[in-house]
Amino acid sequence: MLLRLENRYREAQPYVLELYRQGCFRREYLLTTGRAENHGLLTGGDDKYLDVCRSGVPNDPLPLLNRVSVEQFVANPTPALRLLEANLARAPDLIEAQARRGWLLLTAGTDDEFLSWNRSLSRSADEHPLVWVARGLYTRSHGDQHGAVRCLLQAIELDPFNRQAFYHLAQLFRDLGEIPSAEACARRANLLERFESVLGAPPTTLEQLHDAVEIAESLQRPWEALGWAHEAVRLFPDDRSSAEMVVRLKSEVSSQMSLCAITRDSDWNIRPAKYPLPDWASLIVKDRAQPASTSGGGAVRFADRAKSLGLNFLFHNGADPASGTAYMFELSGGGVGVLDFDGDGWPDLYLTQGCHWPVNDRQTKDLDRLFRNVRGERFEDVTTAAGLVENGLSQSASIGDINADGFQDVYVGNVGANRLWLNNGDGTFHDATESAGVAGNDWTASAAFGDLNGDGLQDLYVVNYLSGPDVYTRKCFHPVGGDRVPVQCSPTLFPAAEDRLYQNLGDGRFADVTNESGIVAPNGKGMAVVLADFDGSRRLNVFVANDTTACFYFMNRVDQPGGPLQFVEQGVQIGLAYDDAGNAKSSMGTATGDANRDGRLDLFVTNFSRELNNLYLQQPGDVWVDSIRESGLAEPGYALMGWGTQFLDGNLDGLDDLFVANGDLYPTSNPYQMPQHYFHNRGNGRFTLAAPESLGPYFTHSWLGRAVARLDMNRDGLADLAVTHVDSPFALLVNESPRHGRFLSVRLRGVVSDREAIGATVRVTAKGQTWSRQLVGGDGFAVSNERVLTFGLGETESIDSISVAWPAGTDDVFQEAVPTDSELLIVEGSRRIVFLNRNP
Repeated sequence: MLLRLENRYREAQPYVLELYRQGCFRREYLLTTGRAENHGLLTGGDDKYLDVCRSGVPNDPLPLLNRVSVEQFVANPTPALRLLEANLARAPDLIEAQARRGWLLLTAGTDDEFLSWNRSLSRSADEHPLVWVARGLYTRSHGDQHGAVRCLLQAIELDPFNRQAFYHLAQLFRDLGEIPSAEACARRANLLERFESVLGAPPTTLEQLHDAVEIAESLQRPWEALGWAHEAVRLFPDDRSSAEMVVRLKSEVSSQMSLCAITRDSDWNIRPAKYPLPDWASLIVKDRAQPASTSGGGAVRFADRAKSLGLNFLFHNGADPASGTAYMFELSGGGVGVLDFDGDGWPDLYLTQGCHWPVNDRQTKDLDRLFRNVRGERFEDVTTAAGLVENGLSQSASIGDINADGFQDVYVGNVGANRLWLNNGDGTFHDATESAGVAGNDWTASAAFGDLNGDGLQDLYVVNYLSGPDVYTRKCFHPVGGDRVPVQCSPTLFPAAEDRLYQNLGDGRFADVTNESGIVAPNGKGMAVVLADFDGSRRLNVFVANDTTACFYFMNRVDQPGGPLQFVEQGVQIGLAYDDAGNAKSSMGTATGDANRDGRLDLFVTNFSRELNNLYLQQPGDVWVDSIRESGLAEPGYALMGWGTQFLDGNLDGLDDLFVANGDLYPTSNPYQMPQHYFHNRGNGRFTLAAPESLGPYFTHSWLGRAVARLDMNRDGLADLAVTHVDSPFALLVNESPRHGRFLSVRLRGVVSDREAIGATVRVTAKGQTWSRQLVGGDGFAVSNERVLTFGLGETESIDSISVAWPAGTDDVFQEAVPTDSELLIVEGSRRIVFLNRNP
């Protein structure tokens, strides 16, 4: 027990193994061996016991190790480093403390500090897997892939269950072209994460206990498989299958077996000696120089103009406080679709609405609303005139042009059957759901349109969340004092709802090609989606943010235009499935942009409170690295629950800033309503949280923020934000920054490519600098952004050239001077640029 409390799990394992051999399988022992990487998760009682230990012997460094484990996984590692230094001053040979110090120095220290730490280690440190993990990650980040592989293989020789090592090995082997090894490591990383997820509850139901047995067997952990089978018999003595498991597993273990039954000869045949150890003297020191700034940007300021512009809207999430219940679907704040439904050039707004539960398909009180933008001066509610009667429990709005007629259509994701509203081209819509065949009957959180096979027609990817017979009716409570407060249940209590992929057949109909296309992946609890040409192949890949499970990255394998849709899930191999430690997160929202201005798309992903968000920076070769800890985004967001998020260049200085909507789920949380965050990009992927008072009154208040969409409502070149909330009206944050740079806004029209040109990349060059932006589909959690690319150009007065890389494979290049502060239309294959008049 004492070793566990001090987070010395590795040292505790031989003692627990001896207890297993004697037939003692207590739950705390199983959690000790099963969750060895999950440092620092103490109960209040454990914490109090360690406080007694620390006060009794203040100079004893061992009780401090637990506090270091708690601190090191939060956003700011500085307190953990201070505690470790205090530990090591008293006991310099304490290898557990040395190992953790190296891990922290990866992000909190300098190159010199890390290398000094490495040189100072005794030979006994080579027996600690975390030392080798730290060495491997440092080596990888400094350009030595083979050395990184060797270090991480050394780690799993010492600890065959090190999830972080397997996760990074999967990416390294893929980068080195060793695909079978990459796939083997990815499978093991996924199994280890599944095991952690099952034990994290911890398991109490019969299904969860049997899952623990099955995964432990798959991981070749025979004693733990037997232990969890015993636990199933203890909790469910009448279950015959559990008793049979115990009998079978007992016959398969022997007293000579260790915790891990993997053998070098058969189960794991990748040899560390094949790869050289790092040559520390030759590693490439990372370039920390800031990119050249375009300047011309100033302070960013927003004003919520929703009410004054006529956008009077409050989302009804189906909650009924008087009932004393809180259902899962009440988490939503509604979705936003930005579209130009009447083709006048001004961005209109489609806002989804909820309703009372159960849904009454005849009710007309709570309807989705369509607001027409009148030249940026006001919005008019044209829902009735447009023929829209969407009365379900709506969650998301996705915008596309499924028949390429130039008029944007709306796909509404609901709790239950979804709906496709086809634009008639005369300011009205009609319900085309049944004829299109895209209704489904799941809980849809988000969806995205894009041409996935290069035939010029937009296909539809639908992200579904949870399923199960009681997903809409199950009741959960939090104990507060002597009361039980109703709250939404944990998503871990429900199975995932499978995503759907619909192929556009070109005649108004879609075919459900989910199974044959390869997008079926286990345990995806999707919340957000992005379709983009992430790898420069001119094909759209699919990123899905999943809640409490691994995120998905479906790589497009269509081999010719119009060919069958075919995808391969590669999230682990490219570094987007988990965080930098190999952990699945409760992911909610995504933003796509170029955080470090290197010309490649990056991803920001929001997560649950007391989880770090993720900033995935794309590296050459379609590999991604979670750089949240060094970005400046980690600590401000750690205690908050993030939802919708968008990159935007708020002051047009050429660097993508970041907005994050925050808000808790549980009224018992402190805080419940949360601040909304705006981060200034300072270059090289580093951000600073803006002071709320500098941003405007909206930011000085707290909200239950949810979905966020980006648009330019008044076409002044400054990005505006549409934000939904729970229990507060919709907000339209109009960018009223007094000092800002110049801009160029580009609208695209595909001809051979799909008409909206999803996946097209535009590059703008002036005075030796190049800016690039891509038009992506999906846009994150429950929203669709305006289909326009806006470039912040600082003080640049004229553009030298513009190029467009179209999804169909051709490039259009315009070598001509273009004045900034202009709005352009570029048609695929055209030889001229069309200048748009914003003031007709």
